[in-house]
Amino acid sequence: MRLIKNNFLDNENYERMPVLFCIFTKTETSVKVFNAIKKSKPKKLYISSDCWRERKIGEKENVENLRKYVLENIDWDCEVHKKFNEKNHGSGRAMESAIDWFFENEEMGIILEDDTLPAPSFFRFCSDLLIKYKDEEKVFLINGINEGAQKTTANTYSFKRVYDFPEDVNGFWGWASWRRAWKKHDKKMLKLQEYKKQCKIDENTLDYDKYLKNTRIRILVNQVELILAGENNCWDLKFKFSSLINNGLFIIPDCNLVTNIGAGVSDAAHTAFEYAVGTTLVTGEIRFPLEHQAQISPKVLTPKEYLRAAYMPISAEKEFWDMETEYTDSILDAHNFLATSGLPQEQKLELYRNFLCKVLYELITVCTLFKEFGKAQKYLYLSLAKSLLRGENNICSKCQKRECLSVCPTNSISSQKAENGEIVIKIDRKTCEYCFNCVKTCNVVKQR
Repeated sequence: MRLIKNNFLDNENYERMPVLFCIFTKTETSVKVFNAIKKSKPKKLYISSDCWRERKIGEKENVENLRKYVLENIDWDCEVHKKFNEKNHGSGRAMESAIDWFFENEEMGIILEDDTLPAPSFFRFCSDLLIKYKDEEKVFLINGINEGAQKTTANTYSFKRVYDFPEDVNGFWGWASWRRAWKKHDKKMLKLQEYKKQCKIDENTLDYDKYLKNTRIRILVNQVELILAGENNCWDLKFKFSSLINNGLFIIPDCNLVTNIGAGVSDAAHTAFEYAVGTTLVTGEIRFPLEHQAQISPKVLTPKEYLRAAYMPISAEKEFWDMETEYTDSILDAHNFLATSGLPQEQKLELYRNFLCKVLYELITVCTLFKEFGKAQKYLYLSLAKSLLRGENNICSKCQKRECLSVCPTNSISSQKAENGEIVIKIDRKTCEYCFNCVKTCNVVKQR
């Protein structure tokens, strides 16, 4: 049999799966996603739209016009189902109820939101794998996004556990699943307390896999507890937790197939800031036929791959990726030094935990959460992190105002005059608590 190569756009020879399209108010992005759906010509299209909020002026007209646009522009042979809420449920409840409705009617299918723009080959990728793994209970989800993809084309994929994902990355920006998996979705998180009792997190390890698993599980559990406390409405975190307690696996394409185009949109629920994680990813294309995995098991990552997936901010900006090698090399150097040193094991573990948690985890993960930061501020933030990882104390020589000295709660910042006359700002890493008040008040940042 002759294999067809580079067959990205073969939209004729595969089974078109039902598509759930969730819309609300974002007209411009919704139209782009709808046009991508239109090109794939699904045989069944489910349209879900939450109701407008009365307090939002003009939102009723926006919601109604978008609903009308989608319905009037379905120009292919398609069975249409609609769920237009008469009351506003909020983003979390609206999505959960839409997915409930979808899987009440379909055994399997594809879910797209109004700002998740898929590549053309995304639809066949999902279709082929929905069919192949429909009876594999441990496969929970087929993902479209690959935040660390190094390829622009591929015909392969891998399996990941839920704790292999960076906590900032949404595994649900363009995805597909089965009714059998969604049935295990623990909406009320009834199993959380039982899981916490059974799950013993071993922090005394230098093993990458165990360390990252423990860190991720702890973060996910904390996020789910925020949902229960009413401080978060993210339905996807609950589904991640449901996958975790059921030992579920996610399928990830080896090239990225979805980008989020809603970043910076004023009414975005979770990506209203310009540099939201996952929004600068470039989409590639999958080649068919797919090369399937011999075993249904998660990919074993190298230490460097783990570190990249765990801690790197996701950005297409070259300067961030230039730093990546230095970050990971610094961590690996520290790990190798400690592993081969003659220090007592307890001291090794303490030093290693401090290095990863305090320096790396706080610097980079917290950076991505500074939603009010622009590109220049994030760059300076990472520059400071980079200098700390290198073991440098000299962090700045560009500013003469030195306002950062007065905002440090631990008095870790000092200034000296260098031989060339420049004022050099230095930091004492032994006392620094990494609050980054200095970055927030930096005049160089404000000028950029």
